[in-house]
Amino acid sequence: MRERTEKDRAAVDDDPILDRALASLAHFSPAPGFEDRVMARVVTPAPMWIQRLRSRRRSLAATGRLWRLAAGLTVAFTTSTFVLIGFVALNAAGLKESLNGLLAEVGLPIWRALLGITARVAQDAYLLVQSVALPGPVWAAIGVGGSLTMVFNVWMLRRLIQPGAPEMARLNAPH
Repeated sequence: MRERTEKDRAAVDDDPILDRALASLAHFSPAPGFEDRVMARVVTPAPMWIQRLRSRRRSLAATGRLWRLAAGLTVAFTTSTFVLIGFVALNAAGLKESLNGLLAEVGLPIWRALLGITARVAQDAYLLVQSVALPGPVWAAIGVGGSLTMVFNVWMLRRLIQPGAPEMARLNAPH
């Protein structure tokens, strides 16, 4: 028996009659809504850790241990709340001194530094505006341009955040 060569295979694969017959077949596509109906029936299983949590919850509920767990958590929350309130009530004077010291040692210097930075920036901005001699309408145009730029930026961000229209792939559709 003669072995097929690469040239023979190419001749068989390149059959013009077969190509014309295949090209003349009508293309068909599924009815409208077919993809949605199929995808509505697709069930995606939950991850394994969620399935385990659900089965654990069912077993707790079935045995009645869920009520005991909820009661234990409620008692633990209530107890810790009362302990915290009692600690604050018994040590109110010490806590007040600690907070006053913290405010005086840390908060006040930070506040003064922020006020100094803000005053310096405002002073520099005022001097810059004063040094540039532009007529009032030019300043108004700069303000309007800045405002419109902000509006345009918000609009562009909104457009970028909105989801686009879903693109549907059509199988067996004529090109």
